[in-house]
Order: sequence, then structure tokens, then C-alpha cells
Amino acid sequence: MAENLVKAKSWFQKFAVAFTLTGGPAVVIHKPTAASQTIKRGDPLTISAGEVSLGASDSGSIYGIAMADVTTTAADEKTEVAIAVADRNTVFVGQADDQTDSIADGAECDIVDSGTKWLVDVGSSTEDVCLIVGHVPGDVVDDATTAGRLYFIWKRSSWDVLVAAL
Repeated sequence: MAENLVKAKSWFQKFAVAFTLTGGPAVVIHKPTAASQTIKRGDPLTISAGEVSLGASDSGSIYGIAMADVTTTAADEKTEVAIAVADRNTVFVGQADDQTDSIADGAECDIVDSGTKWLVDVGSSTEDVCLIVGHVPGDVVDDATTAGRLYFIWKRSSWDVLVAAL
């Protein structure tokens, strides 16, 4: 029997803000959405030409995560969505794609879309967009059927790059 299975039923199925390193609230901004997007709360977002789009498993950097659902067509491009930005001060939480006993704090990981939810990819990594900062206490680390959750910051953050350029 999967050790995390019962607990996992209450877990948010995408990425979420866990806490900030300062103890204050996460930075949340509103940005226009690109055309033809279906974005759900907790999805990772990228930014291009001032508009956000749904991230991908091979996204080179992440702008933040969606704090609300939004769907756009070509006609309603620029509909705004709330975003928890991927700054170095905000720690996010997400379920891993495999057991977490082999992943150490400080490890760099990718993200993967399982089709129903976004996961922290603890396997092979090419983009290294996440920096693991901890395991969620109480989650079983050797459960491969229903893997535990990890705390992480967005190591490759387009928010940080854009703010640094100001």
C-alpha cells in the first residue's frame, strides 16, 4: 500500500506557494495572458513580449505560477491573470514524480507535466529550473507509487532576470 496515498488526496495537485523566506506574503502581480492559452491555478508560467503563457517541461526559465484559472482565444488575448512571481524569496511546493529519498537539499531539478498535474522531476535534468530546499515533513520519502512533496525555489527565474535589468 502506498504510504502517501491517503494524505495525497488533500494535496493541491499543481505547484503552490509554500512560504517566503522573510515571513511576509509572496509577491503577486497581474500580467496579460497570451492568445490561445488554457492556464489553471498552480501552472508554471513563462513570459514573452510582456504576456504570460503556460510553461512546459523544457522551459528554460519560469516567471511564476498562476494564482487563478484563465482561458484565452485569439480574440481575448491580454486577459490578466494573477501570478505568484518566481523570486528568490518565495518557496514553492510540489509533488515529485518519483520517490524523494534519493534527492538531496540543494539538488537541481526540472518540472514535468504528467497530463493531470505538474510535478518536480527528480530524475534526469536538463533545464535545472528548480532548486530543492527541503522535503515536506511527514511525507514518506520511499513511496514511488504516490511520491512525496518537495519545497523549492525557481533557480532559473525570468522574474529575477527582468527585475535585475531595471
